[in-house]
Amino acid sequence: MNPAKAIWRFFFPKERILIFTSFDADSYARAKSRLLSGGIRHRSRIVSQPTGRDTFTGRGMTQYDLYVAQEDEHAARQLL
Repeated sequence: MNPAKAIWRFFFPKERILIFTSFDADSYARAKSRLLSGGIRHRSRIVSQPTGRDTFTGRGMTQYDLYVAQEDEHAARQLL
């Protein structure tokens, strides 16, 4: 793949579907490893949100999302 196409795909990926959401790092790691072992290409999005008093300590809720391409949705759901 040429570099220009790689950069384009990085910033403008194909249509992605949210396949998994968790607030637990262990379940996220298990789901991610299942997708990797099944050969499913995916993207991760990790969002950390400070809550209440924990705003200054950096602790709070962390949301883990996994996205897959539309054509891989069925296979990914079977793996998860």
